[in-house]
Amino acid sequence: MRFLIIDAHAHLGAWSKEEFFPVATADWLASYLDLMGFDKLIASSLLAIFYDFHEGNLAVVEATRRYKGRILGYVTVTTSRFLDEAIKEVEEMVTKYRMVGVKIYSTPLYHPVPMPWPEVYYLHIDEPWMYRIVEKAAELEVPVLAHATPEDCLNVAKAVPDATIIMAHMGNTQIARGDWNKAIMVAESCKNIILDTCSSTVDMGFVERAVERLGAERIVFGSDVPLFDPWCQLEKVKSAEIDEEDKRLILGENIARILRLEE
Repeated sequence: MRFLIIDAHAHLGAWSKEEFFPVATADWLASYLDLMGFDKLIASSLLAIFYDFHEGNLAVVEATRRYKGRILGYVTVTTSRFLDEAIKEVEEMVTKYRMVGVKIYSTPLYHPVPMPWPEVYYLHIDEPWMYRIVEKAAELEVPVLAHATPEDCLNVAKAVPDATIIMAHMGNTQIARGDWNKAIMVAESCKNIILDTCSSTVDMGFVERAVERLGAERIVFGSDVPLFDPWCQLEKVKSAEIDEEDKRLILGENIARILRLEE
């Protein structure tokens, strides 16, 4: 059986000037889809996360135009400090340029690893100003991919119950202290939270546990390419001891449903 495979968590651009990670151009991402046999991916801009959100978002728009139907885009918001401008950016990128979701990257002050930017640039999704940006995403009926802790995702999901919050990495991040069990428990208590599978850790049984507690319908596949090895991320799902139908949902059909790609 061939599955529809949609990578719900990919990036366009470069992580840094170092050569530790590949530079994910639009052509590179298209080649990645061919290599992996994937159908589509949804990309956010690394430039938008760390430097200029408008310039980075426009680069994603160009990639979606170049590979229409294969590369889809998240509009990235770097900080709520640009509140009205950020809300306008989300609305324009979704309505005019057909972005399919919003990416918010949290870098809380308690991040265990020193980060290379001043404190003023730290972003936290769980703050009242950010709720208005999440509300705009809900109004536009697009999901929010939140790089955030389970606790923060829970607070935002409760504050904006009409929003669909995709918790990036299922708690398997440094800022979330790798606590995927907490991520699952949080999602159990809040039905508008979806979990994504990509992470730099490969704990045994976490996909099976999430399916057992939430059902496969609440989980989506992501690779975090070019930052993580996509083969490893894919095998987390393909090798999981779950039904083939569950794998089919996780690998592509869930995110297709959330984004209404079948319509």
